[in-house]
Amino acid sequence: MTFLAPAAAWMFALLAPLVLLYMLRLRRPPRRVPSLLLWRQTLQDERVNAPLRRLRRDASLLLQIALLALLALAATQPLFGSKAVGASVVVLLDRSASMAARDAQGRSRLDLAKERAAELFAAHGGAELALVSFAAGAELNAPFTGDRRAFTAALTGVEVEEVGGDLGSALRLAAALGSQRALREVILLTDGALDDVAGFDLPFPLRCETLPAAGPNLGIVRLAARREAGGTWHVFAAVAASAPAGGAPPTARLRIEVEGELHAEIAVAPGPDVPERVEAQLPADAVASQDAAMLTLRLVPDGFDALAADDVACLALPPNRPLRVRLDEGLDAFARALAASDDVALDGGPTPDLVIGKTPLGGELAAPVTLSVGAVPEALADVVEVVAEEGRVIDQDRLDPLLAHVELEDLVLLDDVRLRAEQTEADVERAGFTTLVHAARGPLLVRHRAALGDQVAYGLLFDPERSTLPYRIAFPVLVDNLLGIARDAVGLRDVPGARTGTLPPLAAAPGARVALRGPDGARSELRAGDDGFVRGARAPRAGVWTIEDGVAPRRIGVGLLDLRESTLAAPEALAIGELSVETRAAEAAVAGTLWQPLVACALLLACAEWWVYRRRRRGAGA
Repeated sequence: MTFLAPAAAWMFALLAPLVLLYMLRLRRPPRRVPSLLLWRQTLQDERVNAPLRRLRRDASLLLQIALLALLALAATQPLFGSKAVGASVVVLLDRSASMAARDAQGRSRLDLAKERAAELFAAHGGAELALVSFAAGAELNAPFTGDRRAFTAALTGVEVEEVGGDLGSALRLAAALGSQRALREVILLTDGALDDVAGFDLPFPLRCETLPAAGPNLGIVRLAARREAGGTWHVFAAVAASAPAGGAPPTARLRIEVEGELHAEIAVAPGPDVPERVEAQLPADAVASQDAAMLTLRLVPDGFDALAADDVACLALPPNRPLRVRLDEGLDAFARALAASDDVALDGGPTPDLVIGKTPLGGELAAPVTLSVGAVPEALADVVEVVAEEGRVIDQDRLDPLLAHVELEDLVLLDDVRLRAEQTEADVERAGFTTLVHAARGPLLVRHRAALGDQVAYGLLFDPERSTLPYRIAFPVLVDNLLGIARDAVGLRDVPGARTGTLPPLAAAPGARVALRGPDGARSELRAGDDGFVRGARAPRAGVWTIEDGVAPRRIGVGLLDLRESTLAAPEALAIGELSVETRAAEAAVAGTLWQPLVACALLLACAEWWVYRRRRRGAGA
């Protein structure tokens, strides 16, 4: 047995004043006796009225002592059956997007989790509990405490974030708390929509309690768009569904809107295990040529839908414009290949998307994508050299997008690139480059790995005019791959949907202050780094976010786009490191309270004491 309010034991001290009052109230009334023969009887009455003897025989006093003792014991709030008496417990509370899923009664999983956490606090009498909530990251809401009011206030402040759940961050925070004191156990309250945690060894006992399943749900789990020749956009999406056991899969209508204007409406009825793929086509005039357009996919369920966060997904489509390419003079082979490509502007302008030149790669890149031709980067000047001897290709990285469907093994080279004396491939790596095409004695094509943000830089170390490359079918394919990489880098071809959480690096002026405004009006300020990129910007809500940097507001669309969160999947076990932790439904409270029966017994004793007192008064009257 343990006590939730042991400080209330001071009430037992009230027994002393109660007994003292009974002793002080004893008075010997004066009596007149007709004869001294009755003196012996008077002495006997005096001995009977001695305080200690009288106390032993006073039933009313004994009943009042028992009544006060029961009330004092009830005030200490005793518990029985607690398994965590005197130990420290950490409660991990999942607040990821799926915890907002509702059941038919309108209760969210987070509401049920809060109720369960309050039960656990009441059940673990004598233990100090800490509350850790987690979504994309973990947060210590309440340090170890035995104060019910403080724990309840911390529970009230926990809210859902429309992001996926990162259990690993919560376990690491619990391990940090466990380094301060011994943990009896860690209790995880979740709906089960979590990924496994790799590379973590549990240093404490973990009990995973899953909440009851929510109602049926439909959600957008994938969104992307591709721009084809002529400016036509193809939209690709996927819709997943979940339904309670034995229930019919839900259905809905998927609305495809551009700047609020409806362009298509498609009926979707995905199965419970396989998401339904949806494709739609937007004409070129749907996206303006000067400004970006906001593409919005909106699910309109035909019935009850448990989770609203995954019903909307947004994607900012860039304006329909040609790719700006800056090409140095003397690169005639590249000029001919670029002339055959659609949507390419060779003037480049002040802000080119792609630079093809003879300048060696240095510290700063002039465009998102750069190709240096026939020049050795400054960082490799002491590592490789170009020798006027015949060379040949012996190997190439076929996984890099620049070399997709490009075959260079039969290439004839009049210049050979070789490693200098006492230099190795490891020196090329240490200089910040990855070799994509290998000659017999050195690299022919490298990729700069030190590029900042989303920038990509390639270096063709030999002069293609002194090789058979311009006369091979591989050359136009390589140039087309380069254009595709540039279009992806500036969002002119493939535009993937951004997920809620941490946004990708945002371009801005170096050192500038950038304001980020969310769909709910929440505003946060960040500062761009010296490289001109804002990193770590958080978007915890699905919808349209506005970036204000003092030049022109820009918009970025995000969505939940998380298959596990939308399907509300609850696995039978979670893999944490090399262990498998089984998930189970919440059990009954681990301890019961005794104050209610104690108060009931006190009331019965009060009635008994009243009956004894009334009986004595009647006897005295007779």
